[in-house]
Amino acid sequence: MKKTYLVDVEIACIPPPCVFSGNRYDLSEVEEGRVEDWIRNFIKFLRDHESQNAVYPDIRRTYEERCEYCHLEWQEDERGCPICCVKAIKEWEEKIYLNHNAM
Repeated sequence: MKKTYLVDVEIACIPPPCVFSGNRYDLSEVEEGRVEDWIRNFIKFLRDHESQNAVYPDIRRTYEERCEYCHLEWQEDERGCPICCVKAIKEWEEKIYLNHNAM
């Protein structure tokens, strides 16, 4: 039936406030140079782990609901029945049948 899968992970690192002194969308050449220097230093940090203590990574996870049998994107009809594969439909029908007979 429906299963949630982790499909992507993105790590965004936001520079400390001292890197941007003004409007991030209207940087002077000096400020652009400071940002580029920070980027180069951050890349070095990823390799040597000896600096950049003020950086806080933001880990962004992307999940998708997919059928555990056919791995297609999970979709249902108006009754809540999956529409991706026969195996998921049969399992849904069995659950409906069992719930109906349990009443």
